[in-house]
Amino acid sequence: MRIPSIFHGALLGLWLCLFVLSFCNATSDKIEESKTTEAVGIKEEKSFFSHEPIFKKHHDFFHHPLPSFKKPYIKHIPIYKPAPHPVPIYKPKPTPVPVPIYKPKPHPIPVYKPKPTPVPIYIPKPVYTPYPHPVPVFKKPSFHDHPIFKKPLPPYFSHPKKPCPPFSP
Repeated sequence: MRIPSIFHGALLGLWLCLFVLSFCNATSDKIEESKTTEAVGIKEEKSFFSHEPIFKKHHDFFHHPLPSFKKPYIKHIPIYKPAPHPVPIYKPKPTPVPVPIYKPKPHPIPVYKPKPTPVPIYIPKPVYTPYPHPVPVFKKPSFHDHPIFKKPLPPYFSHPKKPCPPFSP
């Protein structure tokens, strides 16, 4: 947990501050006074801490006046700036020659010559009658109209070589 560890750290810091504060008021002069007078003037109703300020005025050795800030003079360094490129002059493109739009012409309508009407050709009928061919044309026989009787097959009977094992319950 994060909160108890922060709380313990704060308590430890508070105890450390109080411990250091107890040494700030204990100087050698006060210790000698306390031995001689044995705390005659201390009353419990008044404040526990002494009336001397805790934070004493610092010595001037530590606080020097701030020097006036002088802005440093920077020597001007010339910067080489190249001359800008000349502005290009664009020549307009020549206008192209207009291309004529191709429109295809329709095909001419063909003129067909009419075909001459065919002349009918008459085949004369033979005077004689033809004889039938001497070899007759073979025709495939149709299915039989009556059933075909065959000898019936005997029923299948297996002859096992080994006897079957008895059935177990």
